[in-house]
Amino acid sequence: MQNEVKLWTAPAALANSPNAPWKPFVDRSDGVTHGDIRGNEFFLLSHKNAPTFQVLEVKAGAPISSATILVPAQPDRVIEDVHAASDGLYVLTRRGAYSQLWRIPTGTTRMEEIALPSRGHVGEAFTDPRRPGIAINFSSWVLPPQQYAYNPKTKTFTDLGIEVRGAIDPAQFTVSDLEANARDGTMVPLSVIQPKGAPTPQIVLIEAYGSYGISELADFSSRRAAAMKEGITYAVCHVRGGGELGEAWRLAGKDANKHNTWQDEIACGEDLIARGITSKDKLFILGGSAGGITMGRAMTERPDLFAGVIDIVPAANTIRSEFTPNGPPNIPEFGSIANEQGFKNLYEMDSTQHVKPGVTYPPVMISTGLNDPRVSPWEPAKFAAVLQASGTPNPVLLRIDEEAGHGIGSTKTQTDALAADWVAFVKWRAGVPGWRPDFTKHAS
Repeated sequence: MQNEVKLWTAPAALANSPNAPWKPFVDRSDGVTHGDIRGNEFFLLSHKNAPTFQVLEVKAGAPISSATILVPAQPDRVIEDVHAASDGLYVLTRRGAYSQLWRIPTGTTRMEEIALPSRGHVGEAFTDPRRPGIAINFSSWVLPPQQYAYNPKTKTFTDLGIEVRGAIDPAQFTVSDLEANARDGTMVPLSVIQPKGAPTPQIVLIEAYGSYGISELADFSSRRAAAMKEGITYAVCHVRGGGELGEAWRLAGKDANKHNTWQDEIACGEDLIARGITSKDKLFILGGSAGGITMGRAMTERPDLFAGVIDIVPAANTIRSEFTPNGPPNIPEFGSIANEQGFKNLYEMDSTQHVKPGVTYPPVMISTGLNDPRVSPWEPAKFAAVLQASGTPNPVLLRIDEEAGHGIGSTKTQTDALAADWVAFVKWRAGVPGWRPDFTKHAS
């Protein structure tokens, strides 16, 4: 999987012809990940020589080498996307997990900031180059998604009223933006959402991912909300390998630097304990897919730190993943065993290979779907089997859904059932009364 794109151009009048004279325009080495068009103007988002991204402007038919920098990179701001409308170019940026929206009026290079409805994240945005304004999908850690339309004449947002409001009251929660000091001195962003007035130490669940430059942003999640309404403090550790702080942040958790990903999560857990927010017997971590690397290696490196681990469809045996159906397209992200350094990198991020006999690992719930096209079901199952064979005295649960896959195509019922299981797992292992399962009911 690669974020950078290749683009070709052809005259619009000939584009539908089988013999259209398509010419190379953008190569992957140009670092372009997104773009938009208005008339004969191309607006391209690129991280080449700009780790936090810049916006380039180039005329149709001209080479990208002739592009001018319309919006320069800034070290404390990540440019996420560009959207062209008739009245201007709308530029989405982020500081950490939170969105900013800017407008460059057509015919100018002047940027003006547009105040968003509140502090949160723009998940999606839509413009039409023939019409003015922008529509956004906006949410926050505690605010369900809402659809807004921006009118550049009145400089106001209108709530379109087409989303379900949800049953969560944002006023019942406190959101804190913290930083954890990683092993190498890097400060790792840490978002914490706590029920107001909750006594300490609290049950804390840390979510992390850390691959492909995918960012964990201030978006609303109904499953996260369900956990918070059960009294669980929810934290998001913005580990390296993600894109929260730009391309350099992504590369700092990739290949030979991949160890930073799970060590950042360890740092976030240690920080929450040091602050008195939680304790080792109430600290849980959750992640899945490529985030399974983060979960598995955090627990194998620091098995003493966590009260439990929730590992959803995890990439847990990375030195073998290359030979699965979804393995080849992931070589650009994780590497290949075909060369020595690639093998060393994959071995280091392989959770299964780092399980040792005689170690007390935290309780773990591993899930898989028998129709998973991305992480073959044998991989999570193998990780569970190796953990069970290690002799750890704590529960190692393997949750198998015979009708599910990787979760992307799961039904709401399937996804809700999985979330209910991991919330129950957390409350059980945290010692909440009434949540201990009675295994004798199923005894023969």
